[in-house]
Amino acid sequence: MERIAVYAGSFCPFTKGHEDIVAKALPLFDKLIIAIGYNPDKRDVFDEFERQMWVKDIYKDNPKIHVLSYSELTVELCRLYQARYLIRGVRNARDFDAEQELAEINKRLAPEIETVSSSPLLNCGWFPPPWCVSCGATAKTILPLFPTNYLKNNLL
Repeated sequence: MERIAVYAGSFCPFTKGHEDIVAKALPLFDKLIIAIGYNPDKRDVFDEFERQMWVKDIYKDNPKIHVLSYSELTVELCRLYQARYLIRGVRNARDFDAEQELAEINKRLAPEIETVSSSPLLNCGWFPPPWCVSCGATAKTILPLFPTNYLKNNLL
């Protein structure tokens, strides 16, 4: 049986932390679906299409990775693609508590799907560039995955 995992999130933007989690998950699974969620209650900086195209471009040469957008419950997406694993990123203790609650809810909704948590190497996450300095990161270390012209015009 093929080992399929879904790594779901808003990925707004897709950061080095996300990239690190993908790199850790790849050896464990036959297929990794990066699922860019749409949440009408969240005001994203970049639209769904931009995020999907950027992530697709990053992994265009990796046949194990599939990138898509979705709006249904994440466990329903997992079932649709026969994914038995759900990858979640945990940056800090607050994230851990929230992710543990979410994993318990998902387990009740879909007992066949296992949540796998991972912490990124760079533990800053996404903050506007001035805040990056306070955690020792720079726009270059967090955001190398944006088109260069976007960074020049909007973030740097």
